[in-house]
Amino acid sequence: MPSTGTFTTAPWAATVRRPTTQAAARAARAVTDPTMNGDHHMTTMTITGPEATTTPQHAEAQSPAAAALAAITATREALNQRFINRDKDIHAVLIALIAQANITLVGEPGTAKSALVRALGQSLSGATWFEHQVAADTPRQAVIGGYDMAAMDRGEFRLDPTGMLPEAHLALLDEGYRANSVLLDALLGLANPTERVLHNGRQVTRVPLWCLVITCNQLPDPGDEHLEAFRDRMILTRHVEPATSDRDRLAILTGQLAGHTAAPLPDLKATHITYLQDQVPQVVASQEFTQAMLEMWRALEGEGIGLSARKAGQIMRLAQAAAVLEGRVSLGRGDVLVARDTLWATLDDQPVIDQLLEPFQDRTALLITGYQARLRDLTEAADGVIRDLPKDPGINQRGFDVAGELRVLLENLAMEPQHPALTEIATRATTLQRGLVSTLMGTAGAHDDPLF
Repeated sequence: MPSTGTFTTAPWAATVRRPTTQAAARAARAVTDPTMNGDHHMTTMTITGPEATTTPQHAEAQSPAAAALAAITATREALNQRFINRDKDIHAVLIALIAQANITLVGEPGTAKSALVRALGQSLSGATWFEHQVAADTPRQAVIGGYDMAAMDRGEFRLDPTGMLPEAHLALLDEGYRANSVLLDALLGLANPTERVLHNGRQVTRVPLWCLVITCNQLPDPGDEHLEAFRDRMILTRHVEPATSDRDRLAILTGQLAGHTAAPLPDLKATHITYLQDQVPQVVASQEFTQAMLEMWRALEGEGIGLSARKAGQIMRLAQAAAVLEGRVSLGRGDVLVARDTLWATLDDQPVIDQLLEPFQDRTALLITGYQARLRDLTEAADGVIRDLPKDPGINQRGFDVAGELRVLLENLAMEPQHPALTEIATRATTLQRGLVSTLMGTAGAHDDPLF
């Protein structure tokens, strides 16, 4: 694809190459692993990194910032290979991590919400990971820590948070909105992204928490005053959708039959995270971005959707974090789109929010969305041909028609500006076309895609 247009990028970003996704690795993804998504009533803690690690090539020759970006990019790519059709969810979690914000992942049971966050948390080296499954009767001690008995002997009522959430950098509370009022009150200071403090007796202590993740099957009622203050601190909310295509479902089944032998995640060090976090305030908001924020603010008010000054500031920080993950040092008009996952309270709100944000889509974003939708349609068509071919040989021609449409898609992509997302779409379309033609021609040889 020809390279056109200009982008404001950090000078170190040019040395980072996004690893190429290998379609064959999709068979090892574990999306609905019973051992990963089951009930976890026990608290677990991981302090060290993974047993096996991968270091980005030439990391020793990179600046610290470039090495950090390479490491988190490699981690995102590895998570994408392990968890099917979860790229946007993974990206949202990484944005929250770099912005030091909190995020809710909501979706049906078995959609790998907790597994995704757990895989990230357990891959961190030099950082502390905590998780706990919450119920209505979960005591505060199970998450925050019990009373310090030695302090009580001295007449002091203090908690001992050793090995608990106040010592974590990344924390997961599965079904966290079920928490009772006592636990919620204890979590408020920890969940405040601007302070991150533990109120412990007479002491107020800063905690190292970067990001708190809540996973749940359903969001709480927006009118629930019991959860209002806590919910307000969970700035991002992602709806994690189940696999719907035959291709994704087959990859899930194949991964499970393979025994979940997914490759270990790359080594993501705490220093990588903190370095990128330090870059966030350095990202400059352009006039185009601030103007877009004002336009969005007015549009939301016109629909009766409130946007506080605090939330506007949080949206800007999320946009800065997203720019850091892309190696950019300034924000443009399209960066306000990160607000989408901060504005809706119920799934019914999403169409309204999407319509309000549509004017802020830049041409590249629209291109990516359009090509993704087209490839999704052609993938479904190819799946149907492969599925029906044994019982209806006459569908062979339809298969070649789909292969022809994929060729047209690739020709159009070749004329577009260079962009990593468009390159990935082209790679997937090429793999799909080759596999489809190979199947139609009856040459069951080696090919990249596990579907064929």
